[in-house]
Amino acid sequence: MSDQVPLEKAPPHDEDAERSLLGSFLLDYESCSDYISTLQPKAFYFPDHQRIFQSVQELFEQAKPIDAVLVHEQLKKDGHSLPAEYIVGLLEAVPSAAHAEHYHTIVREKHILRDIIHSCAEIITECYTQTEDSERLLDKAGEILLDLSSARSRSDSVQI
Repeated sequence: MSDQVPLEKAPPHDEDAERSLLGSFLLDYESCSDYISTLQPKAFYFPDHQRIFQSVQELFEQAKPIDAVLVHEQLKKDGHSLPAEYIVGLLEAVPSAAHAEHYHTIVREKHILRDIIHSCAEIITECYTQTEDSERLLDKAGEILLDLSSARSRSDSVQI
């Protein structure tokens, strides 16, 4: 639905965790491969971080090495212009990739919260517009939240 309930607060996000997770990928993508494969670009709140992660994913899917230079080149190939200094700054944001799991948990948690807020905003908007009866809206609300829960469970699964 295109109508959105205006939010008084910024959606949940953690810029430091996003920067640290991306920096971890650039430092040691091999030990972070599980986190690369379980996230989507929209898990990141900031558009630049989404683009950087998308480039990381593309390199990962092509079985290419991942570092600041290669990600910057992939960004340029994809038509995005981000200063190389910004990507280097991600490396400086994290001393090692040892805590990537914790950064991943924070980024994922904030993404889930944003999805819940978005879904609830849709439900609220539909309640105000009253285009359907309350029983149908209640069923729809349950379906939306169940879909969110199912999506989370699928992303928690590990392929063997």
